[in-house]
Amino acid sequence: NSEFNSILVWIKKNFNVISILDINNDIDNKALITFDDGYLGSFKNAIPILEYLQIPSLHFLNMRPIVKKEPNIVSKIQYLCLTNKEFKNALMKINITKDEIYKVTPLIYKNCTRNITIDKNKIISYQGELVTEELLNEYSSNNLVFLGNHLYDHWNVINLNENEIKDYYFKNYDFLKKYKNFINYFSFTHGMPKYNFNKKNLDQIRSFNP
Repeated sequence: NSEFNSILVWIKKNFNVISILDINNDIDNKALITFDDGYLGSFKNAIPILEYLQIPSLHFLNMRPIVKKEPNIVSKIQYLCLTNKEFKNALMKINITKDEIYKVTPLIYKNCTRNITIDKNKIISYQGELVTEELLNEYSSNNLVFLGNHLYDHWNVINLNENEIKDYYFKNYDFLKKYKNFINYFSFTHGMPKYNFNKKNLDQIRSFNP
């Protein structure tokens, strides 16, 4: 916590730290503090420090694992690759031998886990806890905390079809819009252009008017 506090103090000293509400304002040397995926620590540990320093933050959430109280898809894939030979072998049969979290699609995951028992609690222990809906409700009126869209689960967008992207975008949007501090901004999962999303994906997301 002390290291995180020191980093924030340095950022605040060297940049004009803004709220997402000021993103389009004519402010030089802007910095925006964001978090992805909704890990519990970014709320329980980070926000109290951010509040003390009066620094706004934007949290891009995947609501499926939060609502379902499950690990996110990245953690499921990583954990199964590490611990389950049947899952790993099923992926090898379709020539997925590395970068599994980027290459496994919803259909591939469904087919490769059809006969596998998945212990969600062990994967959550491996992943770390996510924020709860109760805690999101507590922060919903906080004027320093904002929520954004990060897809319904943490799939690699470039390997989704257009219907899947639309479905995961709007499912997430529908859960998020009930919070007062939701702001209609979107962050691509993983976030690397050309590797995790392409221009076609970008154009489709833009058509949703975030």
